[in-house]
Amino acid sequence: EKKLMDTKRFALAVLAVFVFVFLLEFVVHGILLKGMYIETAHLWRAEEDSKMIFIMLGQILLSLVATFMFTKLHGVEFFNDNGMKFGILIGLILASPTIASYCYMPVPFALWISWVGAELTKGIGAGITISLVYPSDAQRQAL
Repeated sequence: EKKLMDTKRFALAVLAVFVFVFLLEFVVHGILLKGMYIETAHLWRAEEDSKMIFIMLGQILLSLVATFMFTKLHGVEFFNDNGMKFGILIGLILASPTIASYCYMPVPFALWISWVGAELTKGIGAGITISLVYPSDAQRQAL
């Protein structure tokens, strides 16, 4: 009888992805792109008006959905060797609306391309993180 989902590994993977995404976004948006955000301040809410809870809810939702999708694709051979392929897929999904946003968001090209790169990195990192916490049966046997 095949167990549907290992709840403990699932929860650990969700937590690990959340930590990865939170730290990545802090570094990218809070440090690396801070100067560009200051230069384009007229486009953004004032810092005191921003709602951190929405950022964290989005990060938690991404962590839950990506981990859930990974567990459902776990038996698909294409994704079983490592989380890189899954992560690229997630990164492309995340980057798609960002790519399209350049037509209506009046942001500098450098900021836009940084966002696209960050979304791809987020997806790839999430996929790898999940696969490390939630390895396939073949990967566990190799360890």
